[in-house]
Amino acid sequence: RRNAKFAYTAVFDVMPEVELASLAEQSLQRPVAEVADADVDDMIERLRTQRQTWEQVERPAQDGDQVQISFKGTIDGEPFQGGEASDVPLVLGSGSMIEGFESGLMGAGAGDKRTLELQFPEDYRVENLAGKPVVFEVEVGKVSEPLVPEMNEELVKSFGVESGDVEAFKQDIRTNMERELKQRIESTLKNQAMDALLETHKIDVPAALVEQEVEAMRQQARQGSPAGSKFELPREMFEEPAKRRVALGLIVAEVVKQNGIQVDPERVKSTIEEMAATYEDPQEVVDFYTNNAEQRASVENLVLENQVVDWVLEQVKVEDKPSTFKEITEERQ
Repeated sequence: RRNAKFAYTAVFDVMPEVELASLAEQSLQRPVAEVADADVDDMIERLRTQRQTWEQVERPAQDGDQVQISFKGTIDGEPFQGGEASDVPLVLGSGSMIEGFESGLMGAGAGDKRTLELQFPEDYRVENLAGKPVVFEVEVGKVSEPLVPEMNEELVKSFGVESGDVEAFKQDIRTNMERELKQRIESTLKNQAMDALLETHKIDVPAALVEQEVEAMRQQARQGSPAGSKFELPREMFEEPAKRRVALGLIVAEVVKQNGIQVDPERVKSTIEEMAATYEDPQEVVDFYTNNAEQRASVENLVLENQVVDWVLEQVKVEDKPSTFKEITEERQ
């Protein structure tokens, strides 16, 4: 209509200004540990156990043995779904079955039958069985004991070391463990440094950036799903992690800008070499990152983040915390 007036309201996301604040009151704990001989021995035992076999024995079953069993369970005299199986291998002491099942088979021999009167735990994964009393009729087919191979040339070769040199293999194990320990310590410090930045800088993150990050994270989750899977994780799962990533991105960018931090080429080179060292042909991996601009950029971003972490460590109070290889590597990241 002629002379008509219209009004529009437009809403735009405005990038927040980040004013860097002092980190002097923040404190971090730096784990301090080394790979001890006992840690290497434990790892060797794990590797030996991975290659263990089972040998049938003519004696009563004991803790650590594998028994082959057939069983039928009933609740109030009635069978239930999943309560029956035949010729199932079970390692006594593994905790695979409900409490009392495995201990109830201690001392049983091949051909023995046992009646186990037990109870499903209150928090049992199958809701309609949780907390209910159950009776299992169990027959033992055979008993086998574990045979753990010696650490010798044959075993070393089974792990892909063609020379079969036991001492060289042990040194490789130690080197890998030291690399893992270093990475875990760096990861722990990095998480604490980023937490310190977030704690010190409270910013309102743009909704559009958060939404982009949510979609990126959901896409990454889809790529990790089995082929053909239509299962979709809910958007809400990604919202808080996305907000954290966006906020840290803005804060880190400001730290880089105001402090003139530039990517250190030597650290990029050494980071690529460390990554390559875990592969069969390290030079092939080095060449891949060197000649692929996109992949090299991902390493440069990682190095830049680590340089920001170094800057944070210079600003905060850092307390060394004595620890062990086991504590650090088994701690949830």
